[in-house]
Amino acid sequence: LSISYETGGYVDTLFPGDMLVPVYRAYGGDMLDVYDQTLQASKYVRQQSAPAVILYHGIIRRFGHAATDRQHAYLTEEDIQGMADTDVLASGIAQAVETMNATTYSEALDRFLEIQNLTKLAFD
Repeated sequence: LSISYETGGYVDTLFPGDMLVPVYRAYGGDMLDVYDQTLQASKYVRQQSAPAVILYHGIIRRFGHAATDRQHAYLTEEDIQGMADTDVLASGIAQAVETMNATTYSEALDRFLEIQNLTKLAFD
């Protein structure tokens, strides 16, 4: 089940305090939180052979769902601009460099340029 729009709190009423279906919550703008909560939920599901729910909030959709998506019908101009101004990739790279020490900014830039070049070649 995927609900990718504001639910007015409805989704929070689906499994309140349900001991059989644990709910994990992750902030979509934080790759470490998404990874951690997804890992915890996956472990629970595999170990218990039981369902779990992961609620991702704060998901940034910079360009809508699809070309036919009419975001102005359900989002404010401020919401749309806020998503456009948020660079989830840059924050993920910052976490990889500053929190995880998994790479350097220079290495990340080199990898970005490599992927950019491969992408251009693929469409030539």
